Amino acid sequence: MAVLVDKFIVFTNITDVREKLLRWLQFFIVFISIWFPQSTIPLQLKAQILIIRKVLRCFKPLQHANTAYKHCYSTNIDYLFILKNICFMLYLGADQIVLLRMLNLISKNNFSLVQVPRFANIFWLTALSIDIRMNLNIIKKLDDKKLDKGASSQDKTQKKIVTRTRFISIRKIIWDILDTYIVSTYLQYMKSNSILIGIFGIITSTLAMQDIWNKC
Repeated sequence: MAVLVDKFIVFTNITDVREKLLRWLQFFIVFISIWFPQSTIPLQLKAQILIIRKVLRCFKPLQHANTAYKHCYSTNIDYLFILKNICFMLYLGADQIVLLRMLNLISKNNFSLVQVPRFANIFWLTALSIDIRMNLNIIKKLDDKKLDKGASSQDKTQKKIVTRTRFISIRKIIWDILDTYIVSTYLQYMKSNSILIGIFGIITSTLAMQDIWNKC
């Protein structure tokens, strides 16, 4: 019991967890707001949560830039991995400009109100698309190895590793597809549905917190 409590304390002290929990609440508000069309409270609460989330993510662009930079000097360079992190860096960087506008620290004009949020979402969508491609590549490599070596040649440990790797990749693809729908509605590439956006946002936020919990 003490170990579980210690893990929970570590978990709740992580900034990313707090941000993802707020994201979960944000999409829960989107989900329930469909039943309260006349109330302005959900919209006001969502706006406040959005500001706090953006503040919590203020150093995330630096994290992705550093990850991409370090990978450039690794032995096995994956250009898709570098490009994905660059896109996330640009997305989160543009998102900080949106934060400055929301805090009235920069002027509200076409650039800050329309262009910056649009570019941010385009970079987010691009990063998600790259991540889907990367995980599809992982699954293909696993299938190719299975065909080359034969299923019978793998011992139980290898089979468990392959099964686990495949599960993680498929899970991440589903996760990215759900987020892709959300950002596509923001860009008006797809028709917006508040119920679906809310449910998908809740699911992906839960998956993110689950990953962090497993690492604690």
